[in-house]
Amino acid sequence: MAFYSIAFVYFLVGLVLWKWGGPAQDLKSGLREIEAEKDSSKLTQRQVQQRLFWVWIFLFFFCLLFYPVFYAIKLYDFFFYKGTGSIVLDLDADPNTYFFHLGGAGTIWCRDCGHAEEIISFIHGAKDSETGVQCQKCGRFSTLSDADLSNSGSTCECGGKLDRNAPVFCPTCKSRNIEYDLRYIT
Repeated sequence: MAFYSIAFVYFLVGLVLWKWGGPAQDLKSGLREIEAEKDSSKLTQRQVQQRLFWVWIFLFFFCLLFYPVFYAIKLYDFFFYKGTGSIVLDLDADPNTYFFHLGGAGTIWCRDCGHAEEIISFIHGAKDSETGVQCQKCGRFSTLSDADLSNSGSTCECGGKLDRNAPVFCPTCKSRNIEYDLRYIT
């Protein structure tokens, strides 16, 4: 009887936190942002709604079952990082975007000309990985496998140097005023 009472209270607290809790509100605001971007995606309205439905279902059950994890992470950040967050980027020192700022695979888009392109920054599997690079001459993005990356001095078809450590720029207008929309990460 005591187990059922404890389980009932645990799930009741999870439901309350799903509706009004801080971590759940953070997740819900992230979902609203995804929903707001649906007009710029290549998916149909029905596909976007279907995917959002399953994300909502997953997050609901995850928050219901594992809400103590969210608060444990918040407490850890608060005590060990004094509430400032664990990752601090000083964008005033260098406003450029680099591949090491990005992760996984996603879309870059230029704020100046509107050019958008799917790129891979870095993804990996169990035995291999793919790394994104950009030609410093023509701006073309390429993906190199482990074997290609070990060949130092990789060059683009145009003859330009493929570089991962230089600031990322728009291949169309050469502007460095870009944003990155992460699609997935490994």
